[in-house]
Amino acid sequence: MAGALWFLGDVHGDISHVNFELSRARRNGTAPQAVIFMGDLEADRPFAKVAENIATAGGGTEAWFIHGNHDSDLELFARNIFDEAGSDRNLHGRVVTIAGVRVAGLGGVFEKAIWHPEVNDGEPSWLSFEDYAAEQKIRAGRGEAVVAVGRTLKHRTSIFYDVYLELHGCPADVLVAHEAPACHPRGYGLLDDLAQSMGVSKVFHGHHHDNLDYSTTGRVEPYSVHGIGYRGIADLDGTCLRKGAYDEEREARLGPA
Repeated sequence: MAGALWFLGDVHGDISHVNFELSRARRNGTAPQAVIFMGDLEADRPFAKVAENIATAGGGTEAWFIHGNHDSDLELFARNIFDEAGSDRNLHGRVVTIAGVRVAGLGGVFEKAIWHPEVNDGEPSWLSFEDYAAEQKIRAGRGEAVVAVGRTLKHRTSIFYDVYLELHGCPADVLVAHEAPACHPRGYGLLDDLAQSMGVSKVFHGHHHDNLDYSTTGRVEPYSVHGIGYRGIADLDGTCLRKGAYDEEREARLGPA
C-alpha cells in the first residue's frame, strides 16, 4: 500500500524528475497507482496534458493535485489548473478515494487580506472566493480594473474560510495541504485542528521545500506529518523516494524560523 501513492514536492514548472522516477519504477514493476502534486505546479499547459504525461511515464499512473500560492503568479498557470481540462483532478476542498485511500486536499496559503490566523484574532475578512471576486468586479466597474483583476488572480490560491469549514470533520485517511501544520516553524495550528477533526493518520505538506524529521519536536498528535522537499518525492509511509534539492542543507530548520 505504501507504494500505491506518491507525493510530489513543489515542482515549479518542471516534472522531468517525476517522469524519470516513474519510468524507472514502471520498469521495476513498482510504479504507483497515483501521484499527488503538493502545489506550485506552475503548469504551462492544461493539467489534463500533465496527467497524460504522467500516465505514459508510469504505465497508467493517475495524477492529482492541490494548488500552491505560485499557481496564481500568472494567469496562464491559474487557467491551466482551475479552468482548463484536468481541473477535476484538483483535490482542494474535498475528499477523494485514491488507490483505496481517502485523501483530503487543502490547497493555497493563508493571506492577511483574506484569512490569516494572526490577523483580526483569526476572523476571516472574506468567507469565500466567490464573495471576494464579486467585490473586485464591482471595484473594476468603478475604474479600479487593474488593481481588482490582479487581486482576484492572486487570491485564487488563498485559503478561504468556507473551504476550511467544508472539510472540517469530514472523515479522511490523509490530508494533503500546501501550508504546513504547527510542527513546522512557519506552520499553523489551524491545520492541526483540521487534521484532528478529520481523523487522518497522516498529513503531507509542501510550500516550504522542507523534508524535516518532525519526530524530534516532541509532537503528541495521533498522526504523522511529512514535508516534501523541493522536487522531492515520498510514498504513503512518508519514506523519501527522491530527495528534494535542498533537503541536506535544510535538515536543521526545526529551529527558529
